[in-house]
Formats: sequence, structure tokens, C-alpha cells
Amino acid sequence: MSRKIQAQHATKDTPAADKAAAPNHHAVLDIDQKTAANPSDLLLAFCRVYDRAERDLRDAWDRHNSQGAHIQQVWNAQDHVKLVLQAYECLSTKGPQPV
Repeated sequence: MSRKIQAQHATKDTPAADKAAAPNHHAVLDIDQKTAANPSDLLLAFCRVYDRAERDLRDAWDRHNSQGAHIQQVWNAQDHVKLVLQAYECLSTKGPQPV
């Protein structure tokens, strides 16, 4: 059985606008039952997702500084890092929820 851990926040006024912004405003991690039951495996899974989000943030900063990319990309990447942390906090206090 698979479980999905998801944190999201709405930044727009309409569901359609939220859906369009979804890649930047969702943090999702699919885990299996065995991982969900083992705290150290769960932490390791979150560390991988966090590492990826943090790397994306560093890349966004580099693109902004070296290529003049729009600052919104940095803010979106920063939001994603925050969502990963919120998802972990939610899971550590409530446990995984079945999908």
C-alpha cells in the first residue's frame, strides 16, 4: 500500500490559478507502507526530497545572479523548500495519511 505525503498552500484567488502554480507550490512524497512504519527510513526519504528542493533553490539563485533570471524563480524555489519542511512537520506530528 502506498501513501502520499503532501503539503500545499494556495497563493492565488482561484482553483485554476492554484493548479497552474502547482509545480512550485506542492511538495509530494510517495512512500510505501514499510517506509512509513520506519522513522529512520522516513527521515531519509524526506532528506532526499529536501536536498533536491534545496539544490533547486541554489540553482535558481545562481541563474538569477549570473543570467539575470527573474527573482520569482528564487521565491518559488524557496517556497518549495518551506513546503518540504512543512510536510515533514505534519507527518511527524500526525503520521502518514492513506490516499
